[in-house]
Amino acid sequence: MKEILVIIKEKRYRIHILYSAVLFLVFNIPFRLLLGLLPYSEVRPSNMIPPVLGILWGPPGAVGTALMNMLLDIFISKSPVTVWLPGVIINFFYAYLPYKMWYGFGKKPSVLPKMERVSEILRYIAVILVDSTVTTTLLLLAFEHAGERCGKKEAWFLFFNNFDFAILLGVPFLIFLSLRQEKGIQPEWGFCHEKQSEKGKGQPRLDLILALISLFGTVYYVGYKSISDSMHPKLAGSCLAAGLILLLFYTKRPYNTMEQGAKKQMESKRSIGVRAVIGFLLLSVVFVLVLGILSYFLLASNPLYGPFERWTCIYRILGIGINVLFVVTILFLWYVEKNITKPLTLLTEGVEEFARTDHQTEQGNEVLRQNCIRIRTSDELQVLAEAFSKMTEDILSYVKNLSRVTAEKEKIGAELSVAAQIQTDLLPNIFPAFPQRKEFQIFASMYAAREVGGDFYDFFLIDESHLALVMADVSGKGVPAALFMVIAKTLIKNNANKGKKPSEIFYQVNNQLCEGNKAGMFVTAWMGIMEIASGHLIYTNAGHTRPLLCRSGQRFDWLTGGNHGFVLAGMEQVRFQDAEFDLEPDDILFLYTDGVTEAHNCVEELYGEARLRNTMNERWDNDIFRLLSDVKEDVDLFSGEREQFDDITMLAVQYEGEKNSVKKEVWSGQAVLEQLDALLDRINRFYTSSGADKKKLTQLCIAFEELFVNVVRYAYTGEDKKSRQGDIKVTLLWEEGRKSGLIKICDWGVPYNPLAKQDPRIKGTAEQRPMGGLGIYMVRRLLDNLVYCREDGENRVTLIKNLM
Repeated sequence: MKEILVIIKEKRYRIHILYSAVLFLVFNIPFRLLLGLLPYSEVRPSNMIPPVLGILWGPPGAVGTALMNMLLDIFISKSPVTVWLPGVIINFFYAYLPYKMWYGFGKKPSVLPKMERVSEILRYIAVILVDSTVTTTLLLLAFEHAGERCGKKEAWFLFFNNFDFAILLGVPFLIFLSLRQEKGIQPEWGFCHEKQSEKGKGQPRLDLILALISLFGTVYYVGYKSISDSMHPKLAGSCLAAGLILLLFYTKRPYNTMEQGAKKQMESKRSIGVRAVIGFLLLSVVFVLVLGILSYFLLASNPLYGPFERWTCIYRILGIGINVLFVVTILFLWYVEKNITKPLTLLTEGVEEFARTDHQTEQGNEVLRQNCIRIRTSDELQVLAEAFSKMTEDILSYVKNLSRVTAEKEKIGAELSVAAQIQTDLLPNIFPAFPQRKEFQIFASMYAAREVGGDFYDFFLIDESHLALVMADVSGKGVPAALFMVIAKTLIKNNANKGKKPSEIFYQVNNQLCEGNKAGMFVTAWMGIMEIASGHLIYTNAGHTRPLLCRSGQRFDWLTGGNHGFVLAGMEQVRFQDAEFDLEPDDILFLYTDGVTEAHNCVEELYGEARLRNTMNERWDNDIFRLLSDVKEDVDLFSGEREQFDDITMLAVQYEGEKNSVKKEVWSGQAVLEQLDALLDRINRFYTSSGADKKKLTQLCIAFEELFVNVVRYAYTGEDKKSRQGDIKVTLLWEEGRKSGLIKICDWGVPYNPLAKQDPRIKGTAEQRPMGGLGIYMVRRLLDNLVYCREDGENRVTLIKNLM
């Protein structure tokens, strides 16, 4: 009763009552005026309106149709109160009973009938059959109570008047509404908003008992009308009325299912099989309608049939046609549903479930395996289902393997990140590197193509007077190259700390790397050792790229001189050659790997050496820290979206010279003995004013005199005289911080390396010792260091002596 009273309070339900009444009026009034066959009834296609609107809108639909039927009985049919008053109640039950039966019975809440499945069609027919039977019984009781004697023909007329039109017109109407749902029309149904309470669970179903009472009354009365007049219609009517009234209040209350299954149903899309089922069902309905229309015209010309007999006969024909055709239709739909629609639905649900499942969890995958689609139709659908099941199993196995591989890759990635950090920590990466040293600035960077790379740079102080510079590139990439890099870097540094020349260091490192090198890896490397005080640098090259040198902040150009030796770890017992040059104040040496010049763009062009040199000359602003970042930026701009293929490693060192409290004096003249006294006097004055120790200064002067005399006597003799023959340049340097005196002697005579001469044998008598070599031997003993190089046609000898 509560759900009936609610409709009076809410406006939206009053609107539904109005819609229901108007719809019933439009369908009913033409037939009521033209085809009235019984005193209080007529041919009623509008009889499909109450049960359909009852299912769709619940009590509002039932109340609306009942009220409009009452008004039509009063004002159109002029029925007495003994007819229209029971008619209101009966018409309400005719609409309300399908609503109760559709939504109130069963374990699962029902949703709007869409006539997509055989079960829905059979359920709808069963609901209409019960509803028509109960309504016919009530109508017969009401008519007899009003004094109208109704026989078998009238009973069959009233039954088919309800049943036939509720099926013929109700099914297309429901299908039409379900189709319109896809376009946004959203009908309401399931009137009550409260779910059935769980109280009384396990007790006898009262609604079932009441239904049996109503059924008994209906069957009793139908039997009375069909078989014998000995039964008591009052008993049947009492049972029926009592059952229906109690059913009205106590049947399990239906509830609003819109928020549960209906929305999901309305959002679903129809498959091809379902559309075929609906189409065939509509064709069946149309066929029955055509059969009824033909029967009407055929019987209309027969004078033996009056209007009542004619429609009774038409109803019988339609009843037979409906039964026969619907049996065929149901069988066909059952076959289609079993062999096409249901397998397709199972396959679709399986695919949707597969798409919704989180394949990263083993629980979800196990559910998919347990719910594997199994279709036994012995046709293409079974093949498709088996293929999908096989595909599902393959994908689940692939996902499982992928998850395992991904986990392993993440673990490897984490380990590589640690390895990359270790590799970064192995390389000098704190700048400025030697803040206490003012003689030079140095900066380096490495950008690995992978997590770890094979390039490496290094710089370190061998002692307080010498700085080692290393740039190298290991063949290959990744972890093997990184491991080989660590070994090569360690060996180079260990051998450099023993005071060897670069060529000797590479000789030892090469032999050590060749041992057990079954992978055939190799290293290209460049190494230089710079004497910090003088800027003199000795280097060797093992197959590496040429460095760039900028003289006095002018322009960068390739470093000339020196030989490209063989790579390290390529072959044992390979000898390497040293080359030498001097770094003047403001000179910059730039080292790099081939990852710079061999960077590719999207059209497979190389960055190249020319572009590197041009970029450095264009962007050089006397800041080596910014220089390296400018080069990397230009390489990235050139490469564009092309992924970095090789490691990019760079190192730049700027020699400061005079900027670090270094006094300098240069003299140039002819290489003649007459200049010696003047030069010795200049040397004494230059270093004495700086506080040099006299004894040590005398030793430096003796060494200078010996080398100067050698230049005068031997540099410009023979056929190799140069256009600048006889010239000599002497540079005096004094480093305040280190208290060291440096004298550079440059001549353009024949090549002569005083360091190449072996020390003479000083034991024995003068007659037993070979001639020559004593002067150079004496010079070495007097000095702290003696350096020689041949560059640009010059012999360059540097004398280094601590004068404090």
